[in-house]
Amino acid sequence: MMRAPTVSMLTMLGALAVTRLAAQGPPPEVTEMRRRVAVIRAEMPTITSVAEDAAERFARNPLSRLLVSQSWDKSFWSEMIFHGGGPTGIEEADASPLSGIVLLPVRSWEGEALRTSMFAERQIGRNRMTIVIGSTNGVPNIPLGQKRLDNGAPDGSADHATESAIANNIVAWTFVTELVAAASRHGWHPGILLSAVVPGWESANSGIKWRINDSTPGHQIPAGKLGSAYLDEVDRILELAGGPARSVAVNRAAAALKSVVGHGGKVYMASCMHWLSEELPRDSVATHGVRGFDWRWDTEKIIGDLTTPNDALVWFGYGGTDCPHVQPTALFRQLQRPTAVVAGPVTAKPATDFLWIPQGWRLPDAAAPLPFAPGGVGPVSSIEAAVTWLWLRRVVGTL
Repeated sequence: MMRAPTVSMLTMLGALAVTRLAAQGPPPEVTEMRRRVAVIRAEMPTITSVAEDAAERFARNPLSRLLVSQSWDKSFWSEMIFHGGGPTGIEEADASPLSGIVLLPVRSWEGEALRTSMFAERQIGRNRMTIVIGSTNGVPNIPLGQKRLDNGAPDGSADHATESAIANNIVAWTFVTELVAAASRHGWHPGILLSAVVPGWESANSGIKWRINDSTPGHQIPAGKLGSAYLDEVDRILELAGGPARSVAVNRAAAALKSVVGHGGKVYMASCMHWLSEELPRDSVATHGVRGFDWRWDTEKIIGDLTTPNDALVWFGYGGTDCPHVQPTALFRQLQRPTAVVAGPVTAKPATDFLWIPQGWRLPDAAAPLPFAPGGVGPVSSIEAAVTWLWLRRVVGTL
Protein backbone atom coordinates (compact mmCIF):
# COMPACT_ATOMS: atom_id res chain seq x y z
CA MET A 1 0.00 0.00 0.00
CA MET A 2 1.30 3.44 -0.92
CA ARG A 3 2.09 5.83 1.92
CA ALA A 4 -0.38 8.71 2.13
CA PRO A 5 0.94 12.20 1.36
CA THR A 6 2.47 14.30 4.15
CA VAL A 7 0.77 17.42 5.47
CA SER A 8 2.89 19.68 3.27
CA MET A 9 2.15 17.55 0.22
CA LEU A 10 -1.55 17.62 1.01
CA THR A 11 -1.50 21.39 1.26
CA MET A 12 0.16 21.59 -2.15
CA LEU A 13 -2.26 19.09 -3.69
CA GLY A 14 -5.20 21.01 -2.29
CA ALA A 15 -3.88 24.31 -3.59
CA LEU A 16 -3.39 22.88 -7.09
CA ALA A 17 -6.97 21.62 -7.11
CA VAL A 18 -8.65 24.83 -5.99
CA THR A 19 -9.05 26.32 -9.45
CA ARG A 20 -10.52 23.13 -10.85
CA LEU A 21 -12.86 22.68 -7.89
CA ALA A 22 -13.92 26.30 -7.41
CA ALA A 23 -17.66 26.33 -6.75
CA GLN A 24 -19.96 27.98 -9.26
CA GLY A 25 -22.00 29.80 -6.66
CA PRO A 26 -22.86 28.61 -3.14
CA PRO A 27 -22.82 24.87 -2.41
CA PRO A 28 -26.20 23.10 -2.27
CA GLU A 29 -25.95 22.63 1.50
CA VAL A 30 -25.78 26.39 2.03
CA THR A 31 -28.49 27.13 -0.54
CA GLU A 32 -30.86 24.62 1.04
CA MET A 33 -30.29 25.88 4.57
CA ARG A 34 -30.86 29.49 3.51
CA ARG A 35 -34.12 28.37 1.90
CA ARG A 36 -35.06 26.73 5.21
CA VAL A 37 -34.27 29.96 7.07
CA ALA A 38 -36.67 31.85 4.77
CA VAL A 39 -39.43 29.33 5.52
CA ILE A 40 -38.78 29.57 9.26
CA ARG A 41 -38.81 33.36 9.06
CA ALA A 42 -42.22 33.26 7.37
CA GLU A 43 -43.40 31.11 10.29
CA MET A 44 -42.44 33.76 12.85
CA PRO A 45 -46.06 34.60 13.79
CA THR A 46 -46.62 30.93 14.65
CA ILE A 47 -43.35 30.70 16.57
CA THR A 48 -44.12 33.82 18.62
CA SER A 49 -47.65 32.56 19.34
CA VAL A 50 -46.37 29.18 20.56
CA ALA A 51 -43.68 30.93 22.63
CA GLU A 52 -46.29 33.17 24.25
CA ASP A 53 -48.41 30.15 25.12
CA ALA A 54 -45.33 28.45 26.60
CA ALA A 55 -44.40 31.52 28.67
CA GLU A 56 -47.94 31.70 30.06
CA ARG A 57 -47.77 28.04 31.08
CA PHE A 58 -44.43 28.61 32.82
CA ALA A 59 -45.85 31.69 34.54
CA ARG A 60 -48.80 29.68 35.89
CA ASN A 61 -46.53 26.90 37.14
CA PRO A 62 -43.06 28.15 38.15
CA LEU A 63 -41.91 24.56 38.77
CA SER A 64 -42.48 23.48 35.17
CA ARG A 65 -39.59 23.36 32.73
CA LEU A 66 -38.58 23.16 29.10
CA LEU A 67 -37.67 19.52 28.38
CA VAL A 68 -35.84 17.54 25.68
CA SER A 69 -35.42 13.78 25.34
CA GLN A 70 -31.99 12.16 25.12
CA SER A 71 -33.44 8.86 23.91
CA TRP A 72 -35.36 10.59 21.15
CA ASP A 73 -32.51 12.58 19.55
CA LYS A 74 -29.23 12.70 21.48
CA SER A 75 -27.64 15.28 19.17
CA PHE A 76 -30.54 17.69 19.66
CA TRP A 77 -30.58 16.96 23.41
CA SER A 78 -26.89 17.86 23.75
CA GLU A 79 -27.30 21.02 21.69
CA MET A 80 -30.22 22.31 23.75
CA ILE A 81 -29.09 21.38 27.26
CA PHE A 82 -25.42 22.33 27.25
CA HIS A 83 -24.80 25.04 24.65
CA GLY A 84 -23.64 28.47 25.79
CA GLY A 85 -26.07 31.11 24.57
CA GLY A 86 -28.99 28.89 25.61
CA PRO A 87 -31.03 28.71 28.83
CA THR A 88 -29.85 26.93 31.91
CA GLY A 89 -32.15 24.43 33.58
CA ILE A 90 -33.59 22.65 30.55
CA GLU A 91 -34.55 19.21 31.87
CA GLU A 92 -34.04 15.73 30.42
CA ALA A 93 -37.56 14.64 29.49
CA ASP A 94 -37.07 10.93 30.13
CA ALA A 95 -35.71 11.35 33.66
CA SER A 96 -37.36 14.50 35.00
CA PRO A 97 -40.52 14.22 37.11
CA LEU A 98 -41.48 17.81 36.27
CA SER A 99 -44.32 18.96 34.07
CA GLY A 100 -43.69 21.47 31.34
CA ILE A 101 -43.13 21.68 27.60
CA VAL A 102 -41.28 19.11 25.52
CA LEU A 103 -39.45 20.07 22.33
CA LEU A 104 -39.62 17.09 19.97
CA PRO A 105 -37.56 17.34 16.73
CA VAL A 106 -38.57 15.05 13.86
CA ARG A 107 -36.02 14.45 11.11
CA SER A 108 -38.56 12.85 8.78
CA TRP A 109 -42.10 11.51 8.94
CA GLU A 110 -41.02 8.42 7.05
CA GLY A 111 -40.84 5.72 9.71
CA GLU A 112 -41.16 8.27 12.53
CA ALA A 113 -44.79 9.45 12.42
CA LEU A 114 -46.31 6.76 14.64
CA ARG A 115 -43.38 6.96 17.08
CA THR A 116 -43.86 10.73 17.29
CA SER A 117 -47.57 10.40 17.93
CA MET A 118 -47.07 7.80 20.69
CA PHE A 119 -44.32 9.85 22.37
CA ALA A 120 -46.50 12.97 22.38
CA GLU A 121 -49.42 11.03 23.84
CA ARG A 122 -47.24 9.79 26.69
CA GLN A 123 -46.26 13.38 27.51
CA ILE A 124 -49.92 14.37 27.90
CA GLY A 125 -50.20 11.75 30.62
CA ARG A 126 -47.33 13.50 32.43
CA ASN A 127 -49.04 16.90 32.29
CA ARG A 128 -46.80 18.11 29.49
CA MET A 129 -47.41 19.89 26.23
CA THR A 130 -45.37 18.72 23.22
CA ILE A 131 -44.08 21.07 20.53
CA VAL A 132 -43.19 18.97 17.49
CA ILE A 133 -40.61 20.43 15.10
CA GLY A 134 -40.97 18.81 11.68
CA SER A 135 -41.98 19.41 8.09
CA THR A 136 -45.40 20.81 7.29
CA ASN A 137 -45.05 19.33 3.81
CA GLY A 138 -45.97 15.67 3.91
CA VAL A 139 -47.19 15.70 7.50
CA PRO A 140 -49.37 12.61 8.14
CA ASN A 141 -52.97 12.98 9.22
CA ILE A 142 -52.58 11.62 12.76
CA PRO A 143 -52.24 13.35 16.16
CA LEU A 144 -48.71 14.75 16.41
CA GLY A 145 -48.31 16.82 19.55
CA GLN A 146 -50.25 19.84 20.71
CA LYS A 147 -48.18 22.38 18.74
CA ARG A 148 -46.14 22.08 15.54
CA LEU A 149 -43.37 24.22 14.05
CA ASP A 150 -42.23 23.84 10.44
CA ASN A 151 -38.59 23.00 9.63
CA GLY A 152 -39.08 23.82 5.95
CA ALA A 153 -38.34 20.36 4.50
CA PRO A 154 -39.69 19.88 0.98
CA ASP A 155 -41.42 16.66 2.10
CA GLY A 156 -41.46 14.19 4.96
CA SER A 157 -39.11 11.63 3.42
CA ALA A 158 -35.90 10.38 5.00
CA ASP A 159 -33.94 11.78 2.02
CA HIS A 160 -33.82 15.16 3.78
CA ALA A 161 -33.39 13.87 7.33
CA THR A 162 -29.90 15.22 8.04
CA GLU A 163 -30.64 18.67 6.63
CA SER A 164 -33.87 18.66 8.64
CA ALA A 165 -31.96 17.78 11.80
CA ILE A 166 -29.89 20.95 11.33
CA ALA A 167 -32.99 22.99 10.49
CA ASN A 168 -34.67 21.62 13.62
CA ASN A 169 -31.89 23.26 15.63
CA ILE A 170 -32.55 26.58 13.88
CA VAL A 171 -36.27 26.33 14.64
CA ALA A 172 -35.61 25.35 18.25
CA TRP A 173 -33.24 28.24 18.92
CA THR A 174 -35.62 30.68 17.20
CA PHE A 175 -38.38 29.41 19.48
CA VAL A 176 -36.14 29.69 22.57
CA THR A 177 -35.24 33.29 21.77
CA GLU A 178 -38.93 34.11 21.41
CA LEU A 179 -39.69 32.24 24.64
CA VAL A 180 -37.17 34.48 26.42
CA ALA A 181 -38.89 37.53 24.92
CA ALA A 182 -42.37 36.28 25.87
CA ALA A 183 -41.23 35.49 29.42
CA SER A 184 -39.83 39.02 29.74
CA ARG A 185 -43.31 40.35 29.06
CA HIS A 186 -44.54 38.23 31.99
CA GLY A 187 -41.95 39.65 34.40
CA TRP A 188 -39.29 36.92 34.30
CA HIS A 189 -36.76 35.30 32.01
CA PRO A 190 -34.65 32.14 31.94
CA GLY A 191 -31.03 32.40 33.01
CA ILE A 192 -28.79 32.28 29.91
CA LEU A 193 -25.47 30.44 29.89
CA LEU A 194 -22.36 32.32 28.78
CA SER A 195 -20.22 30.50 26.22
CA ALA A 196 -17.22 28.63 27.65
CA VAL A 197 -14.85 30.46 25.29
CA VAL A 198 -15.74 33.84 26.79
CA PRO A 199 -13.50 34.99 29.69
CA GLY A 200 -15.29 34.83 33.03
CA TRP A 201 -17.82 32.25 31.88
CA GLU A 202 -17.47 30.07 34.98
CA SER A 203 -18.33 32.81 37.45
CA ALA A 204 -21.07 34.13 35.14
CA ASN A 205 -22.71 30.70 34.93
CA SER A 206 -22.29 29.83 38.58
CA GLY A 207 -25.59 29.74 40.41
CA ILE A 208 -27.81 31.03 37.61
CA LYS A 209 -31.35 29.68 37.61
CA TRP A 210 -33.98 28.70 35.11
CA ARG A 211 -36.34 31.39 36.36
CA ILE A 212 -35.15 34.93 37.10
CA ASN A 213 -37.86 37.38 38.17
CA ASP A 214 -37.34 40.66 36.36
CA SER A 215 -39.79 43.55 36.05
CA THR A 216 -37.12 46.13 35.22
CA PRO A 217 -38.47 48.86 32.90
CA GLY A 218 -37.08 48.36 29.42
CA HIS A 219 -36.52 44.64 29.88
CA GLN A 220 -39.79 43.68 28.21
CA ILE A 221 -38.96 42.50 24.69
CA PRO A 222 -41.48 42.77 21.82
CA ALA A 223 -42.65 39.64 20.04
CA GLY A 224 -40.60 38.76 16.96
CA LYS A 225 -37.57 40.89 17.83
CA LEU A 226 -35.24 38.19 19.15
CA GLY A 227 -36.30 35.49 16.71
CA SER A 228 -35.74 37.81 13.76
CA ALA A 229 -32.31 38.85 15.09
CA TYR A 230 -31.36 35.20 15.50
CA LEU A 231 -32.40 34.29 11.95
CA ASP A 232 -30.59 37.37 10.61
CA GLU A 233 -27.34 36.07 12.13
CA VAL A 234 -27.90 32.51 10.86
CA ASP A 235 -28.49 33.91 7.39
CA ARG A 236 -25.36 36.07 7.66
CA ILE A 237 -23.10 33.14 8.50
CA LEU A 238 -24.68 31.05 5.74
CA GLU A 239 -24.18 33.82 3.18
CA LEU A 240 -20.55 34.09 4.27
CA ALA A 241 -20.17 30.31 4.09
CA GLY A 242 -21.41 30.31 0.50
CA GLY A 243 -18.89 32.91 -0.64
CA PRO A 244 -15.81 32.34 -2.82
CA ALA A 245 -13.27 32.44 0.04
CA ARG A 246 -14.99 29.62 1.94
CA SER A 247 -15.36 27.56 -1.22
CA VAL A 248 -11.61 27.81 -1.78
CA ALA A 249 -10.90 26.65 1.78
CA VAL A 250 -13.34 23.72 1.64
CA ASN A 251 -12.21 22.61 -1.81
CA ARG A 252 -8.54 22.78 -0.81
CA ALA A 253 -9.17 20.61 2.24
CA ALA A 254 -11.45 18.23 0.33
CA ALA A 255 -8.89 17.67 -2.42
CA ALA A 256 -6.22 16.91 0.15
CA LEU A 257 -8.45 14.51 2.06
CA LYS A 258 -9.53 12.82 -1.15
CA SER A 259 -5.87 12.14 -1.85
CA VAL A 260 -5.66 10.33 1.50
CA VAL A 261 -8.63 8.14 0.53
CA GLY A 262 -7.10 7.54 -2.88
CA HIS A 263 -3.96 6.18 -1.19
CA GLY A 264 -6.00 3.69 0.81
CA GLY A 265 -6.38 5.80 3.94
CA LYS A 266 -9.48 6.90 5.79
CA VAL A 267 -10.72 10.28 6.94
CA TYR A 268 -11.83 10.44 10.59
CA MET A 269 -14.05 13.31 11.71
CA ALA A 270 -14.72 14.41 15.29
CA SER A 271 -15.82 17.50 17.18
CA CYS A 272 -16.04 18.98 20.66
CA MET A 273 -19.12 20.98 19.62
CA HIS A 274 -22.37 19.83 21.17
CA TRP A 275 -24.49 18.78 18.18
CA LEU A 276 -21.62 17.40 16.12
CA SER A 277 -20.02 15.60 19.06
CA GLU A 278 -23.09 13.36 19.15
CA GLU A 279 -23.88 13.34 15.44
CA LEU A 280 -20.45 12.43 14.03
CA PRO A 281 -20.03 9.08 15.82
CA ARG A 282 -23.25 7.85 14.18
CA ASP A 283 -22.01 8.88 10.75
CA SER A 284 -20.04 6.56 8.52
CA VAL A 285 -19.69 6.80 4.77
CA ALA A 286 -17.62 3.67 4.40
CA THR A 287 -17.58 3.66 0.60
CA HIS A 288 -15.95 7.09 0.67
CA GLY A 289 -13.49 6.30 3.43
CA VAL A 290 -15.04 8.78 5.86
CA ARG A 291 -15.69 7.88 9.51
CA GLY A 292 -17.06 9.78 12.49
CA PHE A 293 -15.78 9.08 16.00
CA ASP A 294 -16.34 10.29 19.55
CA TRP A 295 -13.42 12.29 20.96
CA ARG A 296 -14.55 12.12 24.59
CA TRP A 297 -13.60 8.61 25.64
CA ASP A 298 -9.83 8.98 26.00
CA THR A 299 -8.99 11.04 22.94
CA GLU A 300 -5.36 10.00 22.68
CA LYS A 301 -6.17 6.28 22.82
CA ILE A 302 -9.05 6.54 20.37
CA ILE A 303 -7.15 8.55 17.79
CA GLY A 304 -4.03 6.42 18.20
CA ASP A 305 -5.91 3.11 17.98
CA LEU A 306 -8.29 4.11 15.20
CA THR A 307 -5.90 5.87 12.89
CA THR A 308 -2.75 4.88 11.04
CA PRO A 309 -0.15 7.10 9.35
CA ASN A 310 -2.15 6.61 6.13
CA ASP A 311 -5.21 8.27 7.63
CA ALA A 312 -6.28 11.89 8.09
CA LEU A 313 -8.32 13.77 10.68
CA VAL A 314 -10.93 16.49 10.45
CA TRP A 315 -11.49 18.33 13.71
CA PHE A 316 -14.44 20.68 14.23
CA GLY A 317 -13.21 23.01 16.95
CA TYR A 318 -14.87 25.70 19.01
CA GLY A 319 -12.94 28.94 19.22
CA GLY A 320 -9.86 27.48 17.52
CA THR A 321 -8.24 24.05 17.51
CA ASP A 322 -8.22 23.61 21.26
CA CYS A 323 -11.68 23.65 22.80
CA PRO A 324 -12.49 24.57 26.41
CA HIS A 325 -12.71 20.90 27.43
CA VAL A 326 -10.17 19.24 25.13
CA GLN A 327 -6.79 20.35 23.73
CA PRO A 328 -5.96 18.07 20.78
CA THR A 329 -3.43 20.26 18.95
CA ALA A 330 -0.32 18.63 20.45
CA LEU A 331 -1.76 15.16 19.85
CA PHE A 332 -2.44 15.86 16.18
CA ARG A 333 1.15 17.01 15.75
CA GLN A 334 2.58 14.14 17.78
CA LEU A 335 0.79 11.50 15.71
CA GLN A 336 1.68 13.34 12.49
CA ARG A 337 -1.72 12.69 10.99
CA PRO A 338 -2.72 15.07 8.20
CA THR A 339 -5.31 17.28 9.90
CA ALA A 340 -7.96 19.67 8.67
CA VAL A 341 -9.40 22.02 11.29
CA VAL A 342 -12.83 23.62 10.96
CA ALA A 343 -12.86 26.39 13.55
CA GLY A 344 -13.95 29.88 14.36
CA PRO A 345 -13.46 32.44 15.55
CA VAL A 346 -9.74 31.75 15.64
CA THR A 347 -8.19 33.76 18.47
CA ALA A 348 -4.62 32.98 17.41
CA LYS A 349 -2.95 32.63 14.02
CA PRO A 350 -3.89 29.23 12.52
CA ALA A 351 -1.10 26.69 12.60
CA THR A 352 0.56 26.21 9.22
CA ASP A 353 0.72 22.44 9.67
CA PHE A 354 -3.09 22.18 9.56
CA LEU A 355 -5.50 22.74 6.69
CA TRP A 356 -7.91 25.40 7.94
CA ILE A 357 -11.56 25.99 7.11
CA PRO A 358 -12.52 29.20 8.95
CA GLN A 359 -15.99 29.80 10.34
CA GLY A 360 -17.83 33.12 10.47
CA TRP A 361 -19.74 32.95 13.76
CA ARG A 362 -18.87 35.59 16.32
CA LEU A 363 -18.30 35.63 20.06
CA PRO A 364 -20.05 35.37 22.43
CA ASP A 365 -22.04 32.94 20.21
CA ALA A 366 -25.39 34.45 21.21
CA ALA A 367 -26.99 36.09 18.21
CA ALA A 368 -30.05 37.88 19.61
CA PRO A 369 -29.16 40.85 21.87
CA LEU A 370 -30.73 41.01 25.34
CA PRO A 371 -31.25 44.09 27.54
CA PHE A 372 -30.10 42.05 30.55
CA ALA A 373 -27.18 39.75 31.41
CA PRO A 374 -25.43 38.04 29.73
CA GLY A 375 -26.43 40.26 26.81
CA GLY A 376 -27.41 37.69 24.20
CA VAL A 377 -29.24 34.43 23.49
CA GLY A 378 -29.27 31.97 20.61
CA PRO A 379 -26.03 30.21 19.52
CA VAL A 380 -25.25 29.79 15.82
CA SER A 381 -21.88 28.00 15.84
CA SER A 382 -23.36 24.49 15.61
CA ILE A 383 -25.44 25.48 12.58
CA GLU A 384 -22.42 26.70 10.62
CA ALA A 385 -20.25 23.75 11.63
CA ALA A 386 -22.96 21.24 10.71
CA VAL A 387 -23.45 22.76 7.25
CA THR A 388 -19.67 22.74 6.74
CA TRP A 389 -19.59 19.07 7.74
CA LEU A 390 -22.21 18.08 5.15
CA TRP A 391 -20.48 20.15 2.49
CA LEU A 392 -17.00 18.78 3.18
CA ARG A 393 -18.24 15.19 3.46
CA ARG A 394 -20.03 15.44 0.13
CA VAL A 395 -17.06 16.96 -1.72
CA VAL A 396 -14.61 14.40 -0.32
CA GLY A 397 -16.96 11.62 -1.39
CA THR A 398 -17.64 12.87 -4.91
CA LEU A 399 -14.31 14.25 -6.16
